[in-house]
Parts: sequence; C-alpha cells; structure tokens
Amino acid sequence: MTITGPDTTLHYAANGSLVNGVYAPAVDGFNLADVSSAAELNELPAGVKGLVYLGMTDGVTAAFKAVVDACKGNPNLYGFYLVDEPNGDPTIAANLKAEAAYIHANLPGAITYMTEQNLSADTSPTFYYTPANTGIDLFGLDPYPVNTNVPNSLDYSIIPTAVAAAEKAGIPLSAIVPVYQAFGGGGYPTYILPTAAQAQQILATWASVVPNPAFDYAYSWGVQLNDTALSNDPSLAAVFAAHNASSGTTSTTTTTTTTTPTAPSTPTAPSTPTTVTAAPTVKITSVGATTTQASQTITGTVDLADAGSTVNVLDGTTKIGSATVAADGTWSAKVTLANQGANVLTATDTNSGGTGVSNAVTFSLTTTTSATTTPTTPTTPTTPPASSSAIAPTVTIADTSLDVTGRGGKVDLGVSVTAPDSASDVTVTIKGLPRYESITDGLGDRFHGSSITLTKAQVDSGLTLTSFYRGTGHPVATLTITASDTVGGVASSSASQSIVVTDPPPATSGTTSSATTGKVALLNQYIASGFTSDTPAAAMQFDAAARFGGNDSFLARPHH
Repeated sequence: MTITGPDTTLHYAANGSLVNGVYAPAVDGFNLADVSSAAELNELPAGVKGLVYLGMTDGVTAAFKAVVDACKGNPNLYGFYLVDEPNGDPTIAANLKAEAAYIHANLPGAITYMTEQNLSADTSPTFYYTPANTGIDLFGLDPYPVNTNVPNSLDYSIIPTAVAAAEKAGIPLSAIVPVYQAFGGGGYPTYILPTAAQAQQILATWASVVPNPAFDYAYSWGVQLNDTALSNDPSLAAVFAAHNASSGTTSTTTTTTTTTPTAPSTPTAPSTPTTVTAAPTVKITSVGATTTQASQTITGTVDLADAGSTVNVLDGTTKIGSATVAADGTWSAKVTLANQGANVLTATDTNSGGTGVSNAVTFSLTTTTSATTTPTTPTTPTTPPASSSAIAPTVTIADTSLDVTGRGGKVDLGVSVTAPDSASDVTVTIKGLPRYESITDGLGDRFHGSSITLTKAQVDSGLTLTSFYRGTGHPVATLTITASDTVGGVASSSASQSIVVTDPPPATSGTTSSATTGKVALLNQYIASGFTSDTPAAAMQFDAAARFGGNDSFLARPHH
C-alpha cells in the first residue's frame, strides 16, 4: 500500500497506549506514546518516546511541578502535552506561558505541545493560542473533514483553511502538528468514521499544506465513547501503519545527463571505513518501592544489537549485581540492597561506542537483618497475651458516590482510617483507579495505577482525587478501599469498602422536550469543559447560546 502524507519520523496516537504494560500502538508503527507519568515513561520499549499529558491550566502549582520534575533525565521523554482544546481565555494563556517557561528552564530540550480549539465554524476557523501568548512550541490543529457539519458530510478543504487561519493568528507553519481524523460514531454522532480511501485523502491533503511537521497525530488509537477507532478497525489501521512505515524516509530523485566519458585516472587506494557505534541504550524496568527485603531482582532492557553483553547494576557507585543481556534485549539481576533507607540503583552497559547509563530507580530499605552474634541462654518464654494478634484497622468513607469534572477537576476522596494502639504497619490499598484519574495526598505525593498502597500518614494527610478525562462521556469507576496491618507476623485486613466515581457528572434532567434536553445537555457539557470558573453560569449559557445557536455538533465535538 503506497500512502502519501506528511513526512516525519514521529507518529503519535492518543488513548489506550499502554495495555498491561505493553505499548499497543507500536503494532501500527506509532512511536510517540500517550502517557501521563514518569512511571509510564519507564514502561515504554526501546525506540518509543513519550508525550506526557498534563491537562493542568492553573500555572506552576505543586501538583504540576510534581509530575514534571519526576520526568527529569528520563531518556524516554519527548515532551509535555500541556492541554487539549481549551476555550480562549487570557488567564489560561498566562498560566500556560508560566508552565511552558518552567519546563523549558528545568527540562532543556523537552517539547511543549497543545491542541487548539477552533472557536468558530469548520469553514471559517479562528484560533486564540499562539507561541506569543503561551510560549508553547507546537500546536495541533484538528479539522476533521468527515462530519455532518460540512456539505455532503465530507470536506477536505477545511484542512488548508485551518492551516491558513493558524498562520494568520501567529502560529508558524513549522509549529503546526497535523491531527488526523481516525474515529467516528458512538458518542460522537456528528463525526463519521473515515473509510480507508478517505483516510488516505486526509493524509494527502495534510501533506500539501504541512509537508514536514515535527510529529503527526492520529486521533484516536483507543475507543473513547463507544466509537470506532484505530484499535478496532483493521482497514483504517492499515492505512496509518503504511503511512508510519513510509514517512521519514523521503528520497531524492536525481536526473542523469549522458556525456562522453573521459579516460579514468589511476584510482587511489580507498581508506578503511570507520564504523561508528552508539553507546547502548539501557533501561531499568523494575519499579522502585519501599521494602523490608534486602534481596531484590532487578529487570531491564538493552538494545537488541547489544545482546550477550554484560549489564552492571550499581547502588550509587558500588556494583551490587550483574547480568547477561538475553537475545531479546532483556536482562535480570539478583542484588542485595546494602543501605538502610534509600538505595538509588542504575544500570550500565558498555560497547565500542561508550557506556550507556539507565534511568535511576530508588528502593527504600526499612529493615535489615542484624549481624550474627553469639546467642545468650534464653529465658523461659511466657505465653504471649491474646492482644499480640493484629487487630484490623477500620476504614471510614465520607461519601460512597462522588462526581468529579474531567480535565483537571478535583474532589476530596473522603477516606480516613483508624487503628488500635498496637498497630505497627497500617496500609490502605485503593484498587480500580482508572488511568485518567490520580490521587494526591496532603504531603505532596501523587499516585497513579489500578492498585496503589498508601501509609496511614499519607491517608491522614488528606486525599484528593483529580480527573484528567478527555472524553465527552460520563465514565464510572468503582474504587475498592481496604486497610491492613501486620503485628508479630500476623496480618489482618478490614472489610473492603467502595466509592463510585463518575466524571464528568451527568447533566441534570428536566421536564423539557427530548430535543431541548439534548441541546441543554450538550451546552452544559461544553460549558463544563470549555469555560473558566470565574464567569457566572447564567452569563456563560447566554453567551454560548447566542454565539453558537443551534450548532449542536460544535458543542458535541470531541475534547481529547
């Protein structure tokens, strides 16, 4: 399959990138991953970079710095996806400018990116955010040509129109990222899934106006709202796989003119070619933790070209283990943590190109085995009191049903834990947290993952749940909370309790007609994701209604 499209070496697809720790879009040649944390950056395979989605527009807050700072020095980092389709607002622009400046100052070389929202119709687009008012490097444009708002539900011309409008607003061509339509149907009734032929024309149209972008963006790899996307449409995926495989390899055609050859001169002996070898790319895939076990198995990867080489695992500057790289590039080393407290581990591998150094992973050792001493004669043991058994802590849930607005909305999780005086190692485990939500404690620590374990101190400091959901539906997640304690080797756990979290909250139903109810729901949904909190609700609704009229499809456009 021959595909004509913009020529770039980096290809990004949003949503559902990591499935059980495996980067799924790689099967179709996508090599710029949609991730949301340093931990997910560490899961990416060799040759794949990560664009870390932030979705924060409050400026350089403690939460913002926690996510960004955790990515410092990560070899898999490409940059940060600051925000997706915000409504035009000077306050948001100023906050984004502060965020971009912080990233550029503290993570030199990291790219900043945002997707623009078209503030008008598809055929007459307007854009608010520019490099001048945000300091952001790259801007995505997403005119989706297969939709019911354009004549015959198909209009490729809205792509060059959007590019011209962006350049007029002050976004240079070199800063524009094409966003290709690769979804339709389901909860997006105004957007129609492109056919394979239409997808090829979308790529060709983009190539005519943005031939060499920094990267390109297919929306979407994963399903968002019962729609059809690349991950569940093989014919559409094949188009993008062919494009991704062929781009970044532009060749030059040379015209040769035949002339009468002259007698060759005596050739000189060719010089011996120099083979340039790059230092190995080394990565630790094990996740750091707090542990009572000094003996640990550390795993990681090295370039396939360096299979058979030796990886050394270091604690600081001290070698504590080594391993031979397998044929598939993986390695595993058994080590013994030497220090009480933090043990910062790195891995190195050396070839003719130099020494590669991995990312750093910290294991905190809380107990160690004491040195062997000559035992004294034991005294006659007494029967331990019944109270030496562990008594389960108690979890209290303030509200078992919570609503939180996507794109940075926050809500107090309302979880507390009490434990008897004999408790020694109380932990609280929260399971079921979706990847578009995170939990932050009052100590400034932020947690992601389907199963997280917190100390009693972290829970007591107060837990806040933040939603970065980018869809337009109302996903529901059930969090299961359990508290545990261990005393004298005896473990005891509380009964599990649940919190049902909906984000964003469903629109309130009324007694109006179904058509009116649908319009109000769309308007409320658009206001919830697009307007700032300092504008009165009534004014927002009036202004939006007066501005957009009956344009239901605009209000329903997908916010990634």
